[in-house]
Amino acid sequence: MNESAYQQLLTELEQERENIERMIAWLRSRMEQGDSGSTPVAVVKPTVPMRFPRVIEQDAFFRMTVSDSIKKYLNIVKRPKTAKDVVEGLQQGGLTTKAKNLYATVYPTLLRMAEGGIVVRVTDTEWGLSEWYPGARKNTAPQEEKEKPDNEG
Repeated sequence: MNESAYQQLLTELEQERENIERMIAWLRSRMEQGDSGSTPVAVVKPTVPMRFPRVIEQDAFFRMTVSDSIKKYLNIVKRPKTAKDVVEGLQQGGLTTKAKNLYATVYPTLLRMAEGGIVVRVTDTEWGLSEWYPGARKNTAPQEEKEKPDNEG
């Protein structure tokens, strides 16, 4: 591993520690309030074990679509990420795109992937693969059918 890979690993581990400390504080505050409500999706333990972050190879997403790249990126890192993190990971992995603002492409793609049941919003800002959260609610709202024109005259 080169020095930048070690630095990335250290940074991600520190972020994970901060996230755990925030969750512990949140849980303590809920316990102090005597909250007996339902468990939010963000607290549901994923079925895929969290592992140490992996280094993204510089050609990991070469000639892939944005949605396929997002899915592969989340499979590599094995934990929920923000849209900004996804953008940085895709750029690091060599995603080829003509988009001037990759975030403006990635975020709507995440929304479409969520509608399709591929990803889920784990927190207000983080996204994960839906296969990690089998207990998460699927988007079950019926889609309205557009009225078909009556060709009978």
